[in-house]
Amino acid sequence: GDICKYAVFDREDSDTHFIGVVNWLGTEFIITQIPDTFSNGEYGLGLGWVRNQYDEMEIIGNIYENQDLLT
Repeated sequence: GDICKYAVFDREDSDTHFIGVVNWLGTEFIITQIPDTFSNGEYGLGLGWVRNQYDEMEIIGNIYENQDLLT
């Protein structure tokens, strides 16, 4: 339920910043982007993959105490 700020890099080495929620999905933690433009909430990006892409991920809150960050 952590809400994180992170970036994903493209092939041109530029980065796009996102806010997402960390959840457990079967065998790994995933981050679902808010708003979810990738998968309509069904899937997310693997947390390990995101951390390899961007090692400055920041926890900015959680879904229980900071629901205003989800909009």
